[in-house]
Amino acid sequence: MKNNVAVGIGSVALIEKVDGEFGFFRQIFTGIGGKTRNLISSTKLFIYNRLDECFSINQIVHGYSSELFELLKFKSVPSERNLYRYLMFDIFSLARRRIS
Repeated sequence: MKNNVAVGIGSVALIEKVDGEFGFFRQIFTGIGGKTRNLISSTKLFIYNRLDECFSINQIVHGYSSELFELLKFKSVPSERNLYRYLMFDIFSLARRRIS
């Protein structure tokens, strides 16, 4: 028997609506590339986490269901190490944009 999983989609809907209407993530991350496959998805996850549960980074993977990661368009559930990498990449890329 499969367990039912509940995912609060209010925050996901808000993030997607802002992104759809204003192109928020495309504007911020235009011209940034490389090996960052889940950069926008992880940024959405960090925003979702702040709006919803406020887990620490090391608890995000275990605190949310795999269905949430699918809603945020992750190809698979990220590891804790990758989340820290994406967080540092987000901070450095935004700081670099602010300087230039």
